[in-house]
Amino acid sequence: MATIRVRTRNGKSVYNVQVRMVGFPLRSATFTTRRMAERWGATIETEMVEGRHFRGTEAKRHTLNDAIDRYVKYHLPELKNGKMHRSVLPYWREQLGRMRLSEITSALLVEQRDKLKESTFVRARPGSKASTLKSDEKPQAFQRKPNTVNNYLRPLSRIFSLAKKEWHWTTVNPMQDVSLLKTSNERTRYLTEDERTRLLVETA
Repeated sequence: MATIRVRTRNGKSVYNVQVRMVGFPLRSATFTTRRMAERWGATIETEMVEGRHFRGTEAKRHTLNDAIDRYVKYHLPELKNGKMHRSVLPYWREQLGRMRLSEITSALLVEQRDKLKESTFVRARPGSKASTLKSDEKPQAFQRKPNTVNNYLRPLSRIFSLAKKEWHWTTVNPMQDVSLLKTSNERTRYLTEDERTRLLVETA
């Protein structure tokens, strides 16, 4: 049965969930919202009941940070889009880095995907070296586009694929059940100078 406790970390509330079931080791994880904690606890309970709970020692031994470190060292330098991957990996370190691979489920990653989609970010902060904002000026908040959210997910998908197929750190890839967001391929087309002139003539 899942038990959730509210704790304070760095002045903020976090939610620690523990799942206990006869015949299985104690499972515990901490989240920033109660909803994420409840969903993770329900997923782990279901996997235990249905016999899908993975108890491999490697998945319990390695954290996501371990996987990211190995990915950055041995695989990232070979990618053409390595700069994009490198730019989003700190986000995953902060959100899930300390969690063991065995604790990361598809349900948790869907929560993270939706959190990225719904949350906002700022591109410049007053006081930073690259900022042009004045000290009393409030930075503008932006919402991530579907393609941007997908760019956060792709490196994680690659890491779990390697962890399963090559490193043998886990027997499951939770990203396989996480869908990318739908993106629009439509482009805005502008009139050329010649087309604009002919249009003005036609409508004069």
